[in-house]
Amino acid sequence: MSVFKVHVALTVLDKLSREKVSVDSVITINRNQIRENTYSPMRQKYPEGPVKLTVRELIDFAVAESDNNACDILINLAGGTTEVDKYIRTLGVTDFQITKTEDDMHADLTKVYDNWSTPDAMTQLLMIISRANSISENNVAVLQSAMLKAGTGLNKIAAGKPRCCLLIHKTGSSDRIGGIKTADNDAGIVVFPGNTKPVYLTVFIKESAESDDVNAKVIADITKTILTHFFSAHIYNMCDSVPKEK
Repeated sequence: MSVFKVHVALTVLDKLSREKVSVDSVITINRNQIRENTYSPMRQKYPEGPVKLTVRELIDFAVAESDNNACDILINLAGGTTEVDKYIRTLGVTDFQITKTEDDMHADLTKVYDNWSTPDAMTQLLMIISRANSISENNVAVLQSAMLKAGTGLNKIAAGKPRCCLLIHKTGSSDRIGGIKTADNDAGIVVFPGNTKPVYLTVFIKESAESDDVNAKVIADITKTILTHFFSAHIYNMCDSVPKEK
């Protein structure tokens, strides 16, 4: 699902780095690149075209707001899904596949199965993003900034973590085929205050007949269970009692 937008953004950032192009370089997006029948906060913000946006802004739309049009524009910048798949494999992540754009998946809902990842592979990628061993610090900073601002699926991992923790994540959600939700997903890095070791957490729910709310609660409950295991219920509850910053 939309978790693959992390892979897409990483590939674009790597390409820009190799070509020595700034992430703040401006590109022109024509109206024929903006589809109407898909989730797109970018289209709502810029109903008239063409529009000029930086690559950084496109990444924010795709990752932080899960914009499908922004995602496909980034895929085009990357050179296609083949290039996305190939680059992520150079990082040592192998148990995944990316062959379809958002447009492909909207044209045929069954095509969502052609883009897949194991939870382990996604967690491995989160660790790579966090440690910046194989990726430049600047690219890590751009991507983490977008993931930190993610405003989708706040009833998933975000609802299961203490309020004082930072969450760097990307959610994913599908349509339903015959009443069955193909997937409800969330993958993220949870950072406790003052703790140098983050928790990497990926929860993928596949082919659920439950409601979206039930799926989200399962992800939130799993999150809380894992975090209290690592940090103890006392630390979790003490952290959760800290008021949110305004």
